Amino acid sequence: MWNLYDTLKHPSACVSNAAEGRAGRSMEDLPDELVLHILRHLSDGFALLDALPLVCRRWHRLCQDVRLWSNVSADTRFWKAQDDPRLLLHAPALRCLSLHRQTAKGIDKDCLPAAVGRSLAVVREAVTVTHGGLLRLGQQGGGGLLALLWRSRHTLRRVLVPWADASLETPSHRLSFLEVLARIECLEVLHLHVGVKTVLQYSGQLGQDEATVPLRELQIRACKAASKWTVQRAVPEDLVLDLVRRAGAGLRELRLDGRWPVPPRVLQQLDRSQLRDVSAHSSVLGMAAKALRSVERLTLSVMLDQDGGADDVDMEDPDADSAGSDDEADGLDDQPFQEFMADLRTSGMALVSAALARCEAAASLRMLALTVTDVDLAEDENFRVDCRKLVDAFKERRPLVQTQLDFHCTFRAEAY
Repeated sequence: MWNLYDTLKHPSACVSNAAEGRAGRSMEDLPDELVLHILRHLSDGFALLDALPLVCRRWHRLCQDVRLWSNVSADTRFWKAQDDPRLLLHAPALRCLSLHRQTAKGIDKDCLPAAVGRSLAVVREAVTVTHGGLLRLGQQGGGGLLALLWRSRHTLRRVLVPWADASLETPSHRLSFLEVLARIECLEVLHLHVGVKTVLQYSGQLGQDEATVPLRELQIRACKAASKWTVQRAVPEDLVLDLVRRAGAGLRELRLDGRWPVPPRVLQQLDRSQLRDVSAHSSVLGMAAKALRSVERLTLSVMLDQDGGADDVDMEDPDADSAGSDDEADGLDDQPFQEFMADLRTSGMALVSAALARCEAAASLRMLALTVTDVDLAEDENFRVDCRKLVDAFKERRPLVQTQLDFHCTFRAEAY
């Protein structure tokens, strides 16, 4: 059996096989398929660019074979030099690609946007782009990212990207970001993060093709860009509806932002799925009892500071303007404030109790994480004690379910 280390160390000759007593043979005697099979175990793309092509003309030719790059991934978090983006320029294929905000220190000009725009690589498994990575790419890199997704549409299985406003010019017509996503044939995992300042412009691009995709994990969340920000209250209903419809019964994991109540139309579509892992607003419990029976993991957000007339929720920094808030609280009459807190506590207990009662319908449930979010009640000790009692009663009825209770006051949390 050929030894990979010795083969790379002495490329002109093969190691002798001591077990069989055979004499060593020249590396040139090996067929291309066997050499490719040996070298494809390498995962260092820079070695395929800088070291192996210098061995001989034959290896220089083999290093351009797409099959040799099947185990190579590119992650910008580990790039330290200005010329590192050349990996994207010269690699014919990649297993995974991750684009992040970090840039190497001391570099005046970021070459990543140009490298993404000029790259001809095909990604075979996963593309991950953070919100900061998309800002780093800019308009030039955004178009290149869509071109990369378009080239990889036949092989790509995992896409984790922010919502993009870029478009792609193809020989036939112009494609938007969502139209490119709709043409990824083998998509299994989709994480779509929506920026807080992004205005969703969705006109049914994902619903135009009735063909199903093997989508088994769907996540749509809002990105936090600062400590003071505004989040749309409503879930992007048509977008989620079309994605769930295209996934069909194969959808197993659904994660929606906990600030978004799930609309009835989405709930009706989810009744046809066989979900195992659900993370969403507690209104997702409006699914039919038959759909809840298959759920094994539930992560629910119970939000008490919601009024149906508002269009968005202002998430303020809890440490900001604290002095002014205390002055206003001192001016309130104690009796009206106590009555307000009592009514709020009653409403909160009703929501938590209803959520726990509904969770009992999930016969396969093994893990339940409940998050209660409210600016006033999150620090109310009496409310916390009452919630813990409700959870303890649920644990007595369902002892095999692992439970977790969190109290959130905007961005601060305390776990129980």
